[in-house]
Amino acid sequence: MGHGVSATILGLTAFGLKNRIASMPGVKGALIGASSVMEVAVGASLIFIGLLGIKEAREFGEEDDSSPSTADDVEVEKAQKRAVIFNGILHGFSWDGAPSLAPALAVATWRGSISFLLAYAVGTMGAMSITTTLIGESTRRAGKIFHKPDLPQKLSVISSFLAMAVGIFWCYIAFK
Repeated sequence: MGHGVSATILGLTAFGLKNRIASMPGVKGALIGASSVMEVAVGASLIFIGLLGIKEAREFGEEDDSSPSTADDVEVEKAQKRAVIFNGILHGFSWDGAPSLAPALAVATWRGSISFLLAYAVGTMGAMSITTTLIGESTRRAGKIFHKPDLPQKLSVISSFLAMAVGIFWCYIAFK
């Protein structure tokens, strides 16, 4: 959801400014600076996600899969959900996805731009939800089929290290 929201904000801002940017002094430099900051933030968040994934993999199996039992557990779940949405918003503001928003700039009306951006946001949410569900459920079922209940844990560790490596590379490219 966060990715779709920030992409929509980015697209609407770009549409509103598309005919004015060239005449605004200092905007190009500010956009380049903002781009670098966002790229470093995305890389850092990938590193952080990797570290959290490793931490959660270590705790795998320690907690049961039942609903939260205490008020503290409910608050932790709410904080985790907010963190996921914030991370999606952060990644949506990364300039790497900006080319996919180009159709929002190509249309001539606000209505057309908003229609495209809403479709883009809903499509992004749907695709990410379906992909996450398929990967999670497939991993869980594969663990049962192959009698390897720790398979999701092992894959989580591998993907966490991969996320950290991508984050480090992302930061390196941003500073280059």
